[in-house]
Amino acid sequence: MKQFLIEVGKAQPITPDCDRTDCVVQQGMSMTTALGWIPTFDKYGNPLNKDPNTTTTHMSCLVCGKTWLSKR
Repeated sequence: MKQFLIEVGKAQPITPDCDRTDCVVQQGMSMTTALGWIPTFDKYGNPLNKDPNTTTTHMSCLVCGKTWLSKR
């Protein structure tokens, strides 16, 4: 769930439009687009080209029952 944290390390809520504080979020099925992509790096290991693929994940709260899609 690292992608849901901001750079300074402060956790952001990942449940959309929910005022509850007791949410328990479960990650479900994920699908990724299949665009051709060859990763390229400089000599220090830094990526030179971004992955054009998108991953969509089904998320659901086990407490309130809300579901949503997360894209990265």
